[in-house]
Formats: sequence, C-alpha cells, structure tokens
Amino acid sequence: IQVSLSTSKTGNFNVSVFKRESLLTSQTVNLTANSQPSIVSLDIHNANRENVSPDGVLRVSVVDKESNLPIAERLIFQHPKKFVRISSKAYSDSFSPGSGVTLDVTVSDQNGDPVPDATVQLTVTDDSILSIPERRDRPPLLRDMVFLENEVQSFYDSGSYFPEEGIENGDRNINLLLGTQGWRRFVYKDPQVKINANYADKKLVNQLRRIMASPIGWTFRSSGYKPIKHRRRDMMLDADVFPEGFRLMDKRMMSPPLAMSSALNDEDDMPNHFAASDSPPEKQSQEYDNDVHYDIPSQKLDIPKFARVYAHSLPPGWKVGQRSDFTPTVYWNSNAKTDSNGKIRALFSLSDAITSFRVVINVVTPSGIIGDSNDHLLISKAPFSIDMILPTALNVDDSVLIPVIVRNQMQNSLRSTVQLIEESTLKSFQILSVSPTINEIGADESFRTYINATVRPDAVIGETALIAVAKQIQSDASTSSSTGEPMSTLVRRTTTISQQGFPVSANQGGMISSESPIQMTVSIPIDTPINSIESSILVFTSPSGSLLKAVEALIREPCGCFEQTSATTYPMVMALKYFQTHPNVPESLVKRASNMLEKGYKRLLSYESSGGGYEWFGGSPAHEALTAYGVLQFLDMSKVREVDAKMLERTTGWLLKRQDGKGGFLQSSRALDSFGRAPADITNAYIVWSLISGNINGQSAEILKRELESLASQAKDHKSPYFLSLVSASLYETGDDERARELANRVVPSQVLEVESKLFGSVLGDSKNSATITMSGGDSLRIETTSVAILCWLHEPEKFGLNIHHAIQWLSSRCQDGRFGSTQGTVLALKALLAYDSSNARNMLDGKITLRINERDILTKNVADDENGVLNFNEIDSSSILYPNAEPHRIELVFKPDDSSSNGEFSLPASIQIKFRTKLPPSAKEAPIRISTLLSTTKAVEGENVQITLRVKNLPEIDQGMVIAIIGIPGGLDVRTDKLRELVKSKDIDAYETRGQELVIYWRGMAKTSVKEVLIDATASVPGDFTGSASRAYLYYTDELKHWISPLKIRINPRN
Repeated sequence: IQVSLSTSKTGNFNVSVFKRESLLTSQTVNLTANSQPSIVSLDIHNANRENVSPDGVLRVSVVDKESNLPIAERLIFQHPKKFVRISSKAYSDSFSPGSGVTLDVTVSDQNGDPVPDATVQLTVTDDSILSIPERRDRPPLLRDMVFLENEVQSFYDSGSYFPEEGIENGDRNINLLLGTQGWRRFVYKDPQVKINANYADKKLVNQLRRIMASPIGWTFRSSGYKPIKHRRRDMMLDADVFPEGFRLMDKRMMSPPLAMSSALNDEDDMPNHFAASDSPPEKQSQEYDNDVHYDIPSQKLDIPKFARVYAHSLPPGWKVGQRSDFTPTVYWNSNAKTDSNGKIRALFSLSDAITSFRVVINVVTPSGIIGDSNDHLLISKAPFSIDMILPTALNVDDSVLIPVIVRNQMQNSLRSTVQLIEESTLKSFQILSVSPTINEIGADESFRTYINATVRPDAVIGETALIAVAKQIQSDASTSSSTGEPMSTLVRRTTTISQQGFPVSANQGGMISSESPIQMTVSIPIDTPINSIESSILVFTSPSGSLLKAVEALIREPCGCFEQTSATTYPMVMALKYFQTHPNVPESLVKRASNMLEKGYKRLLSYESSGGGYEWFGGSPAHEALTAYGVLQFLDMSKVREVDAKMLERTTGWLLKRQDGKGGFLQSSRALDSFGRAPADITNAYIVWSLISGNINGQSAEILKRELESLASQAKDHKSPYFLSLVSASLYETGDDERARELANRVVPSQVLEVESKLFGSVLGDSKNSATITMSGGDSLRIETTSVAILCWLHEPEKFGLNIHHAIQWLSSRCQDGRFGSTQGTVLALKALLAYDSSNARNMLDGKITLRINERDILTKNVADDENGVLNFNEIDSSSILYPNAEPHRIELVFKPDDSSSNGEFSLPASIQIKFRTKLPPSAKEAPIRISTLLSTTKAVEGENVQITLRVKNLPEIDQGMVIAIIGIPGGLDVRTDKLRELVKSKDIDAYETRGQELVIYWRGMAKTSVKEVLIDATASVPGDFTGSASRAYLYYTDELKHWISPLKIRINPRN
C-alpha cells in the first residue's frame, strides 16, 4: 500500500495498517512541515499474523510519536486475492407459466477449477417482489454484508460495490463510502462511556436482515493503560464507545466472519466502567504489544442448524392457460453442497406469474471464501395472456373498476374477447359488463380495459374469487394454438369482502346447570344488514375447549407485540399440560396445539432485547415485569416442549440482575416513562410471583428471599386485593402457609357477595387500591384481580371453597367468544379456570342442552356429542332466526341431565355472542382515547400518492399505557410500508402491522392530554369508489372502551 503523507508539524510519525484490531504492518517516518507529500510504501502481505488475511476494510492510522496521539486515519479496501466464480444455467432459454425448470449452479475458484463441498444458498424469487423496496434500501448481498455492512454506520445501495461488470465503479463507490465514516477510534470529549444510539438504531434494521457474517464479541484496550476489566462475550458492538477526559483507543474485537450475530447494544444497557472512579486508569509500561489487541478466537455460539428446501410444484388440477397460482418464491435452499465438479442442481416449477424470476446465489467455500451472484433472470412469458388487478379487500357497496390487461406477445395482431365472471354460484358482485367485449390487439402489444363490478348488499362475506377470461376470435392459423383452435387464457384472483358499518357485539357467559340456564336478550335494529348477523353459541365440556377457543379469538386480534403473541401461545401451553394428564385426547387436537405453539414460540424469541430480557417490540431496554411474565410462560412451556435452555438462563439471569438489593427490582426508564406506570410494589409482587411460581431450578424461594420478605412486610398495611393475592400465592408456594393464609383472608372483603349484583363473585379493590401490573381498566381490571385471587385461594380450597365457587361463576360469565377481556386478563383467567378444574375433577354428566330463541326450541344436542371439548350451536341460520326487529330477542341455553336424580351442582361454562353491524358508532362514553382520520383528497387518480392524517389524543389528565389505533383503509388504496418503517425509525410510532385492509398502529404509551399525529402514505392502486372499515382507538389493556369514527371514503379515477 502506498500512503501519501503531508503535515504542518515536523517530527516522527508512526504509520500503521490494521485489519480490525490486528496490526498488519507499521513503519516510522520523519516528515518535514509544509513540504511536498511523502510517499510511504507499506507491505501488508508479509504480515506475520496468523488467520488474518490482508483484505477487506483496512485502517491506516498515523500517530505522532512525540505525543502518542493519533492525528490522521483513512479506511481503504483491498479485494481478496482468492475469490469464487459463480455461474448458473437453465436448460431452456424461454419459459411459460408453470414450466418445469432444471437449474445448474457451478462454483469454481479464481483459476477456474471446481470447488467441491461449497455451501450454496439458492433462492429463485419473482423479481417484481424484490424490486418493491427502493434500490438503495434493498437488503445487502453476501459480500456487502461480510466486507462492508459491519464497517460503516449506515449501509445503503447494496449491489453498487461489487458489480459483475465495471469493477472500477465498484472501487470508486467503496472509497466514497469508506471516506465518509469519520473517526473510527479516537474521540476526546466527556468523562464517561457513551454509545451513539442513533448509529445503533440504524444498524438494527440491517441486523434483522443479515443472513450470515456478523461479528461477535468485543473488548476495550487503551493505549498506555492497563486493560479495562469489562469484557463481554456473544455481543456485537455496533456503536462507537469513547471515554472523556483521557486518551482511549477503542479496539473493537471482531470475531471471524460467518459467526451469527446475537444482539445489539443500547446506551441504557451498558454499565459505565469508565465513570466508576474519578481517577484515571493505572499506568503500565509502554510496551508496543500492549497497544495492539490481536484477534482472539471467540467462543463458539451453540446455534442449532436448520436446513430446509422448498421446490415449488404445480397445484393439483393445474391446466395450461388457467392462471391462479402466483407463489412469489419458487425455490429456496439454504444449505446445498456442491459435488466433486463444483455443481448443484435444482428442480422446480415456475408459478403462473408472467414475470422475471431472479436467481440469487450466495456461496461459502470450505476455506471461507465467499461470493454471490444475482444477475440471472428466468423470464416467464405466454404468447397470449390476461391479467387483472383486484384489491385485496373490499366492503359491501364498494364499486371497483377492475383493470384488465390482455397481452399479445406473438408476431401478428389478433382480436379477443374479455369477460369477467365469478367463480362461485353465490354471487357477490354486480358486474356491469357481463357480455364479452371485442378488442383488437397489435403484435407484441397489450390492451388495457376496465370492468365495472359492484359488491352486492347480499354479498357472501369472506373470500371470493373472480376470473377474467380472454378468448381469441381470429381464425388466422399463425395466431392460433398448436392444435389449430383459437387460443383462450384466464386468470383467477381473490379478494375478501367485509360488511359495512360498525360492529356491535352482545355477549353473555356463565355456568349452565339443570337449575340455572343461561339467558340473554339482544335488540337488533331494523336497519341492520341481514347478512351481518352472526352468532357464536358454545358450551365447553372440558377446559381444552375453552383454551382452544380462546386462542381462536385472540388470533383474530392484533398480534404485533410480545404479549399479544403470548396470549395465543400461553393457552396452548396450558392445553398441552391438560392433555398430558387426561387420557383419550384426540391426536389431531394435540398436533394442532403443538403446531400453533411452535409458531408462537419462534415469534416470541424475536422479541428478546439486545441486552437481555424481553420488551413489547424487541427494543431496549427490556421491561422487568414483562420479562417475568415471559419467564413464567417459558418455564411452563418447558414442561410440554423443548425450550432454549441458554435463552432461559440468559433471561432469568438478566431479571435477577435487576434486583436492587433492597428487596425490590430496578425498573427501566422506558417502562416508567411509557408503559402503564404500575407502582413499584405491584411490579415487584408480580415479578416475585412469576419467578416463584416458575420455581427456577428449584431455587426461587432462596434466590428471592429478600424480595419476598420485603413484600410480606409491605403487605401488613396494604389494601390492594391484587397485591395481597400475589404475595399470598408466593408465600404459599414457599411453604409459609400461616402468613399466606392471613393475606388470603384479607382478600375476602374485596369480593362482591351481594347476590343481586351483576358483579357477584368478582374481586376488586377501591379506586386507590385497584392497580394491576398492566394498569388495566374496566372489565379487564376486575378479571385480572379476580383471577389472581382464585389462584391464591386455591392453595386452601377447603377454607376458601365458597369464595372460589362464586369467583369462578363470575369469571366464567366474562367469556366473550373465548376471550376474557385483555390478553393479560385472558391468560390469567384461563390459568385460574384450569387450576380450578384440576382441583375439582368430576365425572361428566350425560344430558342434553337445548338452544331456545324466543320461546322456541331451535336445536338440541347431547353433551357427549362435543368435539374437542366444545359443543357448538353455530350451525343455526342466524340471519333468519335473529332477524332485525323492534322487539328484543330472548336466547336461552337449557341443560337437562339424563339422570333425574342428579342435582344442580354439575355445571358447564358456556358463552353466547351475537354480532351484527350498525350505522351508528358504538363508542364507549368513558373511552379515554380519541381518534380522527383525514384523507388528503377524496378524489384521486390511479397511481397517485394519497396521505392519511391520523390523530390520536389522550383525554384524561393521566399518563396511559399501550395505545392502539386501527385504521380502515379503503379498498383501492395500498399503504406504503416503506413509509411506515420510516415512522418507526423516527419514533413517531412504536410499531405497526397490516391485517388485510386494516392498519394497526402501536404506541407504548401516551402522556396525559398528549396528541399523536402522523401522516400515512398510500398509493391509489385500483380505480373505483371505496369505503374502508370503521377506524377505532383504545387502550390495549382496556379494550372494551373503544372510540369509533366513520369510515374513510375515496373515489379513484382511472388514469388516462
């Protein structure tokens, strides 16, 4: 390497070249001030450094020998001497939709010799999908990730640095990138460790997209000072760390490439070892070796290896010209191995899409040489084809101008008809152009038209399919099919139809017995659309039915955070534990529960914070109470499936490190500032209860002795039944029955025991003593408190039997289609109900249950005819029986046992839910959150950008916990997810998810009387007149108090 040096100071300077923290070469030069630049040649290829190759990003540093201060630095890039050549070949030059593909990939070295046993990751994907992100925001290629991404603050423009052609342009781009990174190691300001949080946030996006090649491990060494004792493994330092007040060279230790990254640091996670003392570190002798920290092999991460191959095949019944399969990725293999000739072969079928499929190849040789290629395209064409653009979701009465495109890729013009038909005989659309229209299409041209279709008022709610058909009417043989017959082609697209208006739900739950039927009345307004009326009438003959129904209900709710995912996985854990102790459980039921738990478990792991513990969206710092809840779930989960032991150890270790030494737990600033503001005593009680209930390695009682004693002491004067129940349950678990019983007794006065009250059996403290860990409100607050009271009392059922019975009766009545209020309420309620069932085992009583509506017997079923623990009455025709009427409908479930001698003690939980749509918004008057939405225009042109202004306000003079806003997007609009990611990045929102045509926005919390206002970008994709679903906002833990607003409406005109 030749280095040009000039200086304004005469003296001796040390010029060194480093690769990461390994010195490759160094030379001392004498420079004269203000003279011509001196050229210094540095030989990096004879560096005596084992396992360090002089390629990739290198750092050239210049240090003043007199002051030992760094004065200049430059990053350079050296291409590896060894590289791989990658070629791919398909055994055809042209493809048509559904074609079979044989693809060979050959890997050779720089000399052209084959490379056997190389690892090849091969993906073949629709290029239009890969092209959706802007070019500079697309995920990095393998060489970008290994050589550059970890060396720069922000990485964009993947593919610009290692082009297949024009390597000079690539070198220029790399130099421009590396020349704008600023100082890498030396900063002199402030006497404490800091982390560039903005840098860390930017890196987070790239971290999530990495496939391989992230460094792990880091350490600090300072020039002229003893090593700082802090050392941490299995962690990547993505942000620069620097002290203030004295000289430091941060020697970031980078492990060998291809190690999987584990986490990112955040400024709140780091103990400040530099600021631990006012005095500087102790001096040591100035030996050269102490100034350089060599590459040290990092500890190996114990990461399970998964290899999966997906090769697309044609669906059953597939026919040429009938296009309905648009699978975007048609081949994926993460761990193919080349044979002795350096080749692999992939066999797969293309989908029906008329598009280009990009072949993306990443290669790692046995010696660690890497390469990538993504320039091969498989082009799928058809001589005569049709396509249409259909919104993913529509509402009743929407009118859509469906773009239909017919392509003629032959050498002669032709005439064709175009027709739109519905697949189902139950019609959901009124199609204006029913008869075929004749169109002239030139050679190698396309024709675009619009077909008007309106969603009928009596449309079938749910998914429906439309088919666009094009038929040739010209008889010219040169443009006919190979059989001489006129050509025809079709395309099938689906959309989901929803009912207009505001959803209303009437619910009634409880315990049904021979002496106590379940009754409810419901009024359905005259103007209610008949096809919007639905019923869910269920009797649960075993806890497994309750558990599975809860999961089905919760899956329909937003699921973009840790606890929402937990709300579906935890019931599965409970169900599988129940199955273990109950014989004759259908194998299909066990398999279904196991599969759902597997998916949920993988998603839960993605919310682990970089510094340890868990947080709602995986951010840092973690939240102590949520982590405790996670530990409790993972410990329960470990009894029914394998759980990552290292993760569990890491998580419990993090939580125990949060002990404050005073009988409580530290709380992260984020938790205090933005989530719920649960009082410290409630948080500590919840954490201790979670850990003791989980009984970590059988040592929870001993580990948490100080905290439990502190809680017991606080309980002497405490009046919150929630707090007393948690502390009592913890004392029971540790064998301290006497003190536990005393606290359990003090919970009893908080139970409502007035028989006439609708709250009979529930437990709740007064307004000053009603806080829960989630700071819930409304029904959820009472459900959570009653549930933990039941869990407490169940330790002595002989003493608290009547209290438990009344509480269970009330809790069962709060079931709404499987749910019990919020996710936390649902999980705690199910936990209490399952614990009650296991302690009150009884034989099933034979008998019949009859559904009566308006004094008429509608349906009778035997209890023994249940399916997977559920007796389902949903097959009734709700719209004909529960029709709109000025008079209310009376609904009853009546149980008649076969054994006339049986008494009324035997009972089963049941729930009745009637849902319909109304034109008036059913907002709760007490709703603390208000929402408004506004379109930038109500008339747009196809292809234009439209903005939605979302405004959410917290009305009360109190801070709130998690807030959710759900915006109904009109069918012709497509929300731009790239702009949503920018809103997360700018912290205008905390998270988002899309569910059909609904956009869900999350904030961790809102300050008192605060307002959140964001702009949401969307594209007018399909012309027509559209109305979205009703938008609403609410507190996550008080979800029955929603504020609804009228739907957004827009007209999109076709482009000229």
